[in-house]
Amino acid sequence: MTGTKKLLIFCEGQTEVNYLGEWADECKVRAQVKITRCQHNEPYLMLKEAVKEFLWAEKMNEPYSEVWIVYDRDEHETFHQAVETAKLFPYLHLCWTNPCIEAWFLMHFTMLPNLPRSQKVVIDRQENYIDGQPHLEKIVTTVELVVNPQYMFDSLRRKWQDYSKTSTKYLKTLRSKMDLALEQCTQTDLHQDVFAFGSLMPEVLTAIAKLATQDEMAAEEFVGHKWFEYCEQKRLEAQLFSPINHQN
Repeated sequence: MTGTKKLLIFCEGQTEVNYLGEWADECKVRAQVKITRCQHNEPYLMLKEAVKEFLWAEKMNEPYSEVWIVYDRDEHETFHQAVETAKLFPYLHLCWTNPCIEAWFLMHFTMLPNLPRSQKVVIDRQENYIDGQPHLEKIVTTVELVVNPQYMFDSLRRKWQDYSKTSTKYLKTLRSKMDLALEQCTQTDLHQDVFAFGSLMPEVLTAIAKLATQDEMAAEEFVGHKWFEYCEQKRLEAQLFSPINHQN
């Protein structure tokens, strides 16, 4: 696998594992993507586990080019700690949906209105590091306006009655509707406003899609349902213009 880009993706739940696995299969890059359900649900603990596996793979001379951590915003105590810590690792990318992955799925079906939000006190536990070692834990209390994940789940089921968190055929329903979801994701920059409602899911989808082409701008442009046609076209072109075919 030397010289071949590989991704390591740690997911909070089985829903994300199944969904991203389907996407990698459609892009025909499944061998280059390891998607696993993390042992932990807290983002910071997921981050630590992912970094540990990344370093081990590097030591074994089977390095990953990028690591992605995919999870729901929910009410995780270490959400902000993970966001700040990830900035220290250039190969590490966080992908969250606020409040949950059902919000990303629901955006495929409808333009979401102003969602009902409630004020909630969020306790965020953060560790201060000295020389790379945990030194002091501090507790940061913030007030956030949050959307109830159960509200998102119920809203999705009204649009998609067969939806299940353990489905294995998400793309069969979603891929033709993806443009609408992508359009809504461009309206909010979660990197600039971590409290905002929305999803970073298009970023990890784009990272997977890029494995199938050298044209990064094209991968980003076609990351909707058009991506599948584009990916197939590129594979056909590669076969048509390969040195072997020119020799025949």
